[in-house]
Parts: sequence; C-alpha cells; structure tokens
Amino acid sequence: VTDSKIITTKSGPPSLSVTIEDFSGPCEFRLFGKDCEKMLPLLQIHNQVHIDGEIKPRFYVRPADRKPGEKLQYAFKMQQVRLLGNVAREMIKYLDIKITTELLNDHFRKSLVSLLKEYKGVTAIQMSLFDKETNYNILFHTQKYSVNVCRDFLYELTELGITYEVKTK
Repeated sequence: VTDSKIITTKSGPPSLSVTIEDFSGPCEFRLFGKDCEKMLPLLQIHNQVHIDGEIKPRFYVRPADRKPGEKLQYAFKMQQVRLLGNVAREMIKYLDIKITTELLNDHFRKSLVSLLKEYKGVTAIQMSLFDKETNYNILFHTQKYSVNVCRDFLYELTELGITYEVKTK
C-alpha cells in the first residue's frame, strides 16, 4: 500500500482512496460503505497485503436491455484483504531447496546454515541434492530448521546459487 486517504463523500459517509503497487505498477481503488469500514485497518501505508476479488461488470444491465454490440464496463471488486505475512503461513506447505553437488564446500555449508538461522520461521524445508555426473537426486527433510519465506531470504538463496520451489497447500 503506497497511499491511503479517507475521503468524505458528497452525501456524508466516508470512503477510502487507496493506491496499491506491485511489480506491474500502481493501481488506485475506491472503497465505500461496509467495504471501506471492513478493509480500512489493513489498507494503511506500507502494509504488504494480499487481495482476493473478482472482475465483474461495473453496472448490471439486464441482457434484454443491452444494445447489440455494446461493450460492458468491467471493474475489480475487492472481497477480502489480508496481511501478506499471514497469507504466506496459510498457503505455503514447504520450501523445496535444490542444491547441486558442485556447490558443496565448507564455505557454502556455513553460508547456508547461517542463512537458515537468520531467517528462522515456521515453513518446513525439503532439500534435494543433485549430482549431474551420476544423475542421482537425494531428498532430505529437515526438522531442525524451518524458515520465514520472504523476498530477502529467497534473494539470498539465489545469490548462493541455490534454486528453489515454493510448494503450496
């Protein structure tokens, strides 16, 4: 959420103008009535949110009243807003970390353990070790470590040369 303003409508009740930005750019939404009341606490500046909604015609027009060739206007209707951190816990089953044998050395092991300790969390980890020469793939499940799957952690995994896959429920 990059901007959030409470605005009083002409008829008196408050509405919310909120700008949400992702990798594709900013998008502005207006919320009124019960939607405004329900979602206002979560749509505050700097909150990272997950939005569920649907795209539907902006105004309902009975099929019998539609003019031939007339295009309907569509709008996105927010149905639920949740904090992104909570959604991750609910939706992620485990993190599958893929390591190749070429990466293995003492420095790599220490860096990986340090990273797992730094980003301690609740998401289970599965590791697979792949040897290109023999084509063997060995799966490991760790109960000692669980992590907080976040952008910084995933970036640092990539910097170590590790590929990963987030497995959802």
